[in-house]
Amino acid sequence: MRSVAFGIKNAYYEKAIEMRLAVERVMEHPIEAVFSCVGDITRMPLWVNNFSEPRWLPCGREDATPTFMGKYTLNGRSYDISLAIELLRPPSLLILRSSTPPLAFKSTMSLTPQGERTRVRYQLEAGGDNAVIGVFVKLFGSLAKGKLRRQLENELASLETLVEGLGDLREVSLS
Repeated sequence: MRSVAFGIKNAYYEKAIEMRLAVERVMEHPIEAVFSCVGDITRMPLWVNNFSEPRWLPCGREDATPTFMGKYTLNGRSYDISLAIELLRPPSLLILRSSTPPLAFKSTMSLTPQGERTRVRYQLEAGGDNAVIGVFVKLFGSLAKGKLRRQLENELASLETLVEGLGDLREVSLS
């Protein structure tokens, strides 16, 4: 498959990285089945904690960066966030970037086939200007990283449950 890269310049995000976390999980499913859930924004609320109402934004131009909106709930407050697809290489890689204050981050989902199984690496980078992450890290240090790591691990567990419930899906829908 070919990869599709979109040039995103985001001065807000590209400040010093405040936090970078990665978790991995081997799933007992083929890579195409896992990517059918990872690459479909309509399924994100089924495995990404506190994310809801995904919807595509009109691109206008053919070369425009594909972007979608959604709601993210944190501490009882909902934020409208914009997520741009920075890199798409089905069925092995999806990189999303949000520049929406106070939730600026970059999320990378890397999938590697291991026979009929798939190794999934889920990485989250939050910039130093991410107010929520910055305060959380400064106040709670390693406790904050542990809490975010558990959240990412829980999201991968939810993703695996979703893939199990869908059976042997091999078609990727970016709808």
